[in-house]
Amino acid sequence: MKRKWIYSLLFILFLFTTIAFTIDVYSEPISRENAKITYVKNEEITNGIEMEHQTKEAKGFTSSTNIAKINIPAIDDRIFSWVQQKEDEFFNEIEAKKTQLTRHVQASFNVDTTVEHVNEHWLTIELDVQSFVDDSFTKDALIAQTETKTFTIDLEKEQIVSLNDIFPELANDAQKDKFSHFITHIKDQQIQSQLQPLKNRSLEQIDWILINNGIEILVNDETTNKISQRIIIDFEIVHQQLAKRYKQTFLPHIVKKEREKAEKLKEKEKKQREQKRKLVALTFDDGPDELVTPKILNILDKYKVQATFFMLSKSVRAYPKTAKLVAKNRHEIANHSHAHRNLNSLKTARLNEEINDSKQIITEITGKAPKLFRPPYGEYNSNVMKFASKSKQKVILWSVDSLDWKYKSKRQIYDTVIRDTKPGSIILMHDIHESTAHALPSIIEKLQKDGYEFVTVSELIKTIDHAPNGAYYGK
Repeated sequence: MKRKWIYSLLFILFLFTTIAFTIDVYSEPISRENAKITYVKNEEITNGIEMEHQTKEAKGFTSSTNIAKINIPAIDDRIFSWVQQKEDEFFNEIEAKKTQLTRHVQASFNVDTTVEHVNEHWLTIELDVQSFVDDSFTKDALIAQTETKTFTIDLEKEQIVSLNDIFPELANDAQKDKFSHFITHIKDQQIQSQLQPLKNRSLEQIDWILINNGIEILVNDETTNKISQRIIIDFEIVHQQLAKRYKQTFLPHIVKKEREKAEKLKEKEKKQREQKRKLVALTFDDGPDELVTPKILNILDKYKVQATFFMLSKSVRAYPKTAKLVAKNRHEIANHSHAHRNLNSLKTARLNEEINDSKQIITEITGKAPKLFRPPYGEYNSNVMKFASKSKQKVILWSVDSLDWKYKSKRQIYDTVIRDTKPGSIILMHDIHESTAHALPSIIEKLQKDGYEFVTVSELIKTIDHAPNGAYYGK
């Protein structure tokens, strides 16, 4: 009886000990609510940006966070909210596993932050979260997680930048939210292959940062969730999709090339449009003449036609009032040498007089500096071309010779000009012959009726090509 009583006592003691041990081991292991902040320090890491260091401790729990504050409330709140969300998710998972935890459990939640300036306009923040739960009693690692979150911040606009901000062309696409669609715009096959593990994600799920020459995409290992690759996408290989602001900042050489290309295309299109117009240029040589030139000016004014006058500087000196009248009527003033000599046989000093000094005289009297030079008789050589080029005068010849110096006949001058003129023609006439003045009205009327527009030589040569040696003949 006594032995039975002893066994019963031992059983009760064993049962009590087991219950007590169980209650002790599986008592509430982690108390988040009782967590106390044990250390806080704000440290300025760069102009206007601080790193807040904070540690917290509670039963079975420690926390260490280093979070950047850039003093833009909306952005700081968003970064803090993300960290808080991760901590909430961590404790929710602990709550889901609480039946498996003993009082020997230790939980840790840690956040480290890396801050990099791209330049004075952009900043990148990379948050690395590590959280784990170890139970020394069961010797299990119940939770072991790592996660990275990135933010690229436009300091000038005070906003967080998305991939769609940098690549607006993709944002306009129906598939804009698909990273797989983004990958198709990467022309580098190797990079395309490296990005394939991310193809099923949306752009919002992609972690990336801005760097000095492009963007860096972070690729996580599917097993450990740790960053396994950092893939750099140079802006040059996606420059066609790049937003203007980023292109101007990071690819100024491409912007310059594109601008030059656009200007050339614009000029080409303008030239093509001009070529479709029936443009011709009337030119008058050997003047000014005191009698004939004013008559020609009156005719041009009547028909609202602009012309180019290739003047001899000796005639300009002889009839300065007439020369000034040409300029006053807004016709183009050009240089035809000083004394109308064949320039091919002249020495350097005389060439300088006929080309450079002549230009200076015409400029002083008319107030208009000639940009065009027509050699007398159409005779010139490489030396003449060199002198003209140095004095910033283009050499202009002609494609239609009215032969007004030869015929002295209104009808013959008219027939010659009308017969030979076509779009792009430079018509040679002389404002020293009465017959030229007589023929001019009928020539203008006929060409205008046929759809021709009269322009100055400087306007016309924008639409035609020059000869290999640089001289312009017209068509």
